[in-house]
Amino acid sequence: MNKSKTIEIDPVTRVEGDLRFQARCDDQGVISHAQSSGSMFRGFERFLVGKNPIDALGITPRICGMCSAAQSYVCSNALRDLFQIQMPANGYHIKNVVLGVENIQNHFTHFYLLFAPDLAHPRYEKKSTYNKVARRFKINGDSYKRFIHLRNDFMNLMGIFGGRWPHNLAMQPGGTSEILNDRLRLNYGYSHYLAFKEGIEKLFLGCTIKQWLKIDTLEKLETYLENQKNKSDLSLFLTAGMEFGLDKLGKGPEKYISAGAYDLTDGSFLFTPGFYDGGFKNFYHQHITESVKYSFFEDDAASSYHPFQGKTQPCYVENKEKYSWVKAPRYQDQVVEVGPLARMILDQDPLVYKLFKQKGASVWLRVFARFQEAVRTVAELEKWILSIQINEPNINHWKDVISGEGVGLGSAARGILGHWIQVEKGVISNYQVITPTAINGSPMDHNHLPGPMEMATIGTNIQDENDPLELLHIIRSYDPCIVCSCHVVRLK
Repeated sequence: MNKSKTIEIDPVTRVEGDLRFQARCDDQGVISHAQSSGSMFRGFERFLVGKNPIDALGITPRICGMCSAAQSYVCSNALRDLFQIQMPANGYHIKNVVLGVENIQNHFTHFYLLFAPDLAHPRYEKKSTYNKVARRFKINGDSYKRFIHLRNDFMNLMGIFGGRWPHNLAMQPGGTSEILNDRLRLNYGYSHYLAFKEGIEKLFLGCTIKQWLKIDTLEKLETYLENQKNKSDLSLFLTAGMEFGLDKLGKGPEKYISAGAYDLTDGSFLFTPGFYDGGFKNFYHQHITESVKYSFFEDDAASSYHPFQGKTQPCYVENKEKYSWVKAPRYQDQVVEVGPLARMILDQDPLVYKLFKQKGASVWLRVFARFQEAVRTVAELEKWILSIQINEPNINHWKDVISGEGVGLGSAARGILGHWIQVEKGVISNYQVITPTAINGSPMDHNHLPGPMEMATIGTNIQDENDPLELLHIIRSYDPCIVCSCHVVRLK
C-alpha cells in the first residue's frame, strides 16, 4: 500500500441519502484520519420560519421518508410542550404503535436490505458459516425475500393506526386525529401484528419472543446458540459476525446519550433516557450544542450553541477546512453516540449491557443491539394495541399561543431526535432539528474532535484499499440516513 493512501467512497451505497466518506491510511493500511461528509443541505429549519406553529406538523414529516413518523411524533411533542396540553391515554398508545411499527421495520429493513448483503462478500467464502450466510443474506437470498413479504404486510398497521405512511399527519399536540371507532378495524390491525410476530419468531429468532426475552444472561445466550446451530437468522448473524471479526471493528466513542423512547402515560419511558460515560447520569437537552467550524454554515466557529441559540445560515465555501453540510452536535462538548446501542446500554438491557461490559462496542454489538431493541418493541406493540379503548377520546384540543417555546424529544430508529421551536407574534421565529445521523455522522467540532462514525473508523486496518469492506461494515453499522436533505444547486 502506498504511503498516506486516501480512500474515498462517494456516495456510500446502501445507506439512506448522499454520504461521502474519506479515510486516510498510513503505510500499514491503518486509518489515521477520516471525514464523514453530508453532501446535501438540509433547509427545513429555514422555511419553517414565519409559518404558523401548527404548520410544522405538515412540514417536518417530509424531512425524511424512512423516519417520517418519528419526525411527526417529535414535532407533536414540541408543540405539546409549546401549547402546554395534556394527552389522553389513547393518544399515547396509538402514537407509540405508529412509531413502534416504523422503528421495528426500520431495524429489520436495515439488516436484511442494507447491512447483511456485505456478509456474503467473497472475502468470507472460506469461513465455516459462509455458505449459509450467502444463501440467506445476499440480495435476493432466501431470508431477504421472506422478510420483504413480512414487511409489506406489517406496514398495513401504519394505515390502520396512523392513516398513512410515510409523512404521517395523524399525530397532533393533544394526541392523534386517527379515530379507531370500529372494533373490527382494531382487530384487523391486531391480526396483521400477530402475523408479523409469528413470521419474525420463525425466520429470525427460531423461538417465540416470550422465550427469547427470558434469555437474560450470557450463559443462556450460549445455550441458545448451541441449540439453534445457525438455523435462525439471529443465531447465524451472531455466530458469523464473530467468525468474520465484526466484534473487533468500529468501537466508537463509547459514550452514549438517549432521550428515552416511547412516552408512557405515567410520564416515564419504555427505554430509559440518560448519558453514559462509564457511569450512568441523567440526560438534559440543555447540554446539547452544535458546532459548525467544519460545516458549511455561518456562525462563530470557535463556539457551539444550544439549538435555541443556534441558526441555520448556509455558507458554502471551497476550502480545506469545512467539508460537510452536517453540523456537529455534542453533549457537554463531548463526542457521543446515539442509536439502539445507546438506548440498550442506558436501559441496561441484560444482554446488550453485559456484552458491552465484556467485549466493548463494535459493529457486531451495534447490530445486535438493533435486533434486541426491535424484538423488545414488538413485544410492547401488542400491549399498546390491546390498551386502545374504542369509546375513549384520542385527542385533547389546545389554544394557540402568541409567544413561547417548546422542546420535542424522542427516538427515531437511528437514535435521538430533537425539535426546538420558538414562536413570536403567533408565528415560528426559530425552528431547529437535530437528527440521529447529524450526531453519529457529524464532522469534527470546534475542539477538532472527530464525529462518532469518524472516530469508529480511525485505527482500522484496511486489507484491500480498492475494496474497503471493513470501512463499509463500520459505516453501515450506524445505519446513516442523510435523506432529510435538500440538494444544493449552483446556478450559472
